[in-house]
Amino acid sequence: MIQLYDVFTSLGVAVFLFLTFKNARKDGFSPELSLGMGLIFLTGGLIGGRSFYHAFHAVPLESPLNLIRYDRGGFMFHGVLVGGIFATFFITTICKTSFIKALDSLFPSFAASTACWRLGCFKAGCCFGCNVSILGSPSFRLPLPLIETGFLICLVWFVDVIKKKPSKNPFVGISAGLYLLLHGTFRILSDNWRADDLGFNISCLNIPCTTFFSIGMILGGLLILSKFRKIFNLKKLKKMI
Repeated sequence: MIQLYDVFTSLGVAVFLFLTFKNARKDGFSPELSLGMGLIFLTGGLIGGRSFYHAFHAVPLESPLNLIRYDRGGFMFHGVLVGGIFATFFITTICKTSFIKALDSLFPSFAASTACWRLGCFKAGCCFGCNVSILGSPSFRLPLPLIETGFLICLVWFVDVIKKKPSKNPFVGISAGLYLLLHGTFRILSDNWRADDLGFNISCLNIPCTTFFSIGMILGGLLILSKFRKIFNLKKLKKMI
């Protein structure tokens, strides 16, 4: 019997491949490379997500083949992202094309697909927040998957608007940088409300490993933005927005 979680997972994959192909073609990549980047990002993300889950949640890995089986449960978002980034670096190095430009095409697609996958999390009852009460109402579990889905939809729209702004010097890295910065910030904030297992704690910092990786996302986003344009010049930032 087909589960609704599987439907949302498949929808997320379809959305990712469609948007990646569309974005990459607009960014000047060939049809073959556009599709190839999407497929290899998904492959790297699958292996990375499963590997991080087993490594940082201390779950024994019965067989190496389970790393490529999504139906064996357990993914870690940051592992999917890291695995996808490494896979993208590999294919862009082999094809001698721009790594950051490829991430510009991939990250908005990844955000949209993650929004679909979070709907699957909501249906499966995982990744929920702690119990909260608003204005004296009965307490309820904070639906963080739905909140993140809404945030990611707004993020995709915002990045698309910024990227479409006419410019004499196109800002390579704007989509990748903004995605990492904004989603990383959201993940840190949402970690404070999570009620499920966030994996090992980084003992020297006394923070969950998920928060540590989200800080890495923010730093990566700032690095990309500051390298490809003086993003901290407020006048230029205001004009860009």
